[in-house]
Amino acid sequence: MGFRARKFLALIFLGHKIAVIMKNLFILLVLFAKLWAGESCDVLFYLQDAGETYGLLPVAEQLSSEGMQVCIAASGTAEKILRGKGVEYTSLESLGYSLGVDWPREGQLKSCVKVTDSFAPKVFVSGVAFSVQGQLYGAFRDKGVATVAFWDNFNGDGENPYFATAHRVRGLADQIWVPTRLIGRDWLSCVAVGHPSLESWAAEASQVQVEEVRGRLEIDPGEKLILWIGGYGPDYEEAFRLLLSAAEEATVFIQPHPKYGGEIESNILQEEVRSVFIHFIPNGVSTVEAVAAADVVVCHQSTVGFQALFLGKPVIYVLPPNQQFESLPLQEGLAYRMSCPCEWDEAFGWASRYVAPNCYRKFDVPEKSVEICVNLLRIACSLD
Repeated sequence: MGFRARKFLALIFLGHKIAVIMKNLFILLVLFAKLWAGESCDVLFYLQDAGETYGLLPVAEQLSSEGMQVCIAASGTAEKILRGKGVEYTSLESLGYSLGVDWPREGQLKSCVKVTDSFAPKVFVSGVAFSVQGQLYGAFRDKGVATVAFWDNFNGDGENPYFATAHRVRGLADQIWVPTRLIGRDWLSCVAVGHPSLESWAAEASQVQVEEVRGRLEIDPGEKLILWIGGYGPDYEEAFRLLLSAAEEATVFIQPHPKYGGEIESNILQEEVRSVFIHFIPNGVSTVEAVAAADVVVCHQSTVGFQALFLGKPVIYVLPPNQQFESLPLQEGLAYRMSCPCEWDEAFGWASRYVAPNCYRKFDVPEKSVEICVNLLRIACSLD
């Protein structure tokens, strides 16, 4: 083979090697670009509080079932709920943040960069209970991402510190979803979507074998199942003590708030001589099962009390005299306010006469909430 031929072949070989190197370099650049841009998805849900977690999870699951790319990031109480349900999610702890169940409502992150660099959504959806959620609305909006805030509470205002934070945070999102047309009428970009958890509750409750649940709770035939819905905070602890004073020897079952899992109630019960009549709902019984099997639902300021009305249950709010709390059920006379132990018999007399109304109509709550939310998110994604 002549010199020119050998030189020509050498050039071809060199060109091939350069092409392979360039191809591999291009692949690496694409991979680095994807890593830099974060995980691409249609909708990113950030869940922190229990209310938005139970409300938005059915929407996320429906979107996924329809082929949409959905990511879920979570911290705090939401992580406990998602783990219990076996839902895949990204913990903010894995991104270098530490937001436990005791994270303060007004606590701020030093930077949101690790979150916004880890995900590249078309739409970002979260709740309004924590300032962190407001930070993330702002950070994603700065990157051109559409943002949606879900107001999971059925009340539009109140004295609880939650509302001060929630009103500030909702103003940082492009759109606010509310569960009823009776609130948010003067809020900008507000859409009444209903509450997706009501649908999941109704579906789950329809499958509950009430007598089987009562058997697991070892309730005698004919005995009333009084269910107390747990909460947290100083006002809640005062209300729980009022309940214990009122209940005397009545048997009450406690469904603790997932944030503390019964720790608050257990500490108070150690001081109470009547604790023999108080029982905790065992881990194997869900909140929906407990509510479906209950004769009367009693709570402090829990959203579960409102949801129980949609299952046809009489609801009693235990509110010490010094606590101001207004809710749609109380305003409409569809729930009972008990502020003194002496009102126990009267409250349960009212419960025995209770006739369940059509709560969707009574509280102007849109039905087919999951479908409404999914359609809104599909539209938002198509506008990206």
